[in-house]
Amino acid sequence: MKLKKDAEQSLYMQLMFEIKAQIESGYYVAGDKIPTEVELGKIYNVSRITIRKTVEELCKLGYLEKKQGKGTFVKSPKIHRKIEMRKSQSFSKTCQSANVKAQSHILETKIITADKGKREFLKLNEEDRVIYIKRLRLVEQIPIIQEELYLPEKLFAGFDVSRLEDGSLFKAIMEDLKLKAPPVGVSGIEAINAGMELSRILKINPGDAVLNMTTYWSDTEGNPLYIGYENIVGNRYRITI
Repeated sequence: MKLKKDAEQSLYMQLMFEIKAQIESGYYVAGDKIPTEVELGKIYNVSRITIRKTVEELCKLGYLEKKQGKGTFVKSPKIHRKIEMRKSQSFSKTCQSANVKAQSHILETKIITADKGKREFLKLNEEDRVIYIKRLRLVEQIPIIQEELYLPEKLFAGFDVSRLEDGSLFKAIMEDLKLKAPPVGVSGIEAINAGMELSRILKINPGDAVLNMTTYWSDTEGNPLYIGYENIVGNRYRITI
């Protein structure tokens, strides 16, 4: 493939998609060593800076890995076990059932532009914005979940975020949108290691394992409502599917 230097898409993005396509098509397989930066520069007629940026990005995305003194190799695919569910009990309801007190503290809120993936699910245009909310969920003052929410601004116009301070999002949504049934979600879960910021919020040690759950929420008719991300302290919470 010859990269188009006059295209709107940057050279490094063109090259990144090209190498990704080669890996996904089987041209390169796990364990293969890809050409060196110099060789790639000659193949695609681009600078080493462009090559280096492309390789670094593909390493971050998990397609490639650098081995000291050996070169850059196609990374073995990560085993991804997706757990899906159509109904989920809210955190507030879960705590109520366990006869413990649920608490929620808002850490941050702002209006932002959604990335492509979020826009596709929420059926938004490029200029549409979302309400971003980060909050901490606790039980008896013990941090359990760090949550991030993305609510489409045009659907939640005038939404009072302060209601989520020790309040239920499900309840607020059902009241505002006049829903007859709670939202339903499709979730994916994977284990990650907590970084410095997350460990500070959840009061755990850096590197401790947490469950990262992404849920795409809709109403019972399939209309998208919002997207939620939860980082859950594994030894403080159990999920039953």
